Amino acid sequence: MVAVAADSFPIGSPADELGREIDEIHHGVGITQAFSIAATEVTQVQWATVMGDDPSWFADCDSCPVERLSWLEATEFCNAASLLDGLSPTYSADSTGTIIDRATSRS
Repeated sequence: MVAVAADSFPIGSPADELGREIDEIHHGVGITQAFSIAATEVTQVQWATVMGDDPSWFADCDSCPVERLSWLEATEFCNAASLLDGLSPTYSADSTGTIIDRATSRS
């Protein structure tokens, strides 16, 4: 896991940048709470170890990233991996979408 500190920084492209797309508006963003994130994509073998299956189309490649997942399946993986590591699950879903429980997501 890699720790990401709370910080603010610019994203997007300057208006005069060659090849700039219209949706690349240069603006500032802020991360208000530190968090941790995996240094690499979740591999097929990591997914299978936690979830018991491998939904990937590109099979027989344990070190390849798992693919063909929905956002909901990704949050289910995160919760299951947290439980295996002795941590509280962070994600829940309701009719409006996915919710992050900030009380359990502190790094």
